[in-house]
Amino acid sequence: MVVQEDKNLVLYAADGTAFWAAGIHPAGVSGHEHCVLEDDGDLKVYNRGGLLWSANSAPFYFRS
Repeated sequence: MVVQEDKNLVLYAADGTAFWAAGIHPAGVSGHEHCVLEDDGDLKVYNRGGLLWSANSAPFYFRS
């Protein structure tokens, strides 16, 4: 998984083929983005202005 220069979060296969992207539009980014895996299992991308993108995977509970 890579945050590209255009700030889109992209998942690549081992052969380098992109097979999933978050679709984050570069006009909405500031250069201060970060990705967080929340305690509930939801993957989110934030910037200084707040939430940019969410996988909407919650609720998900990790089992030990």
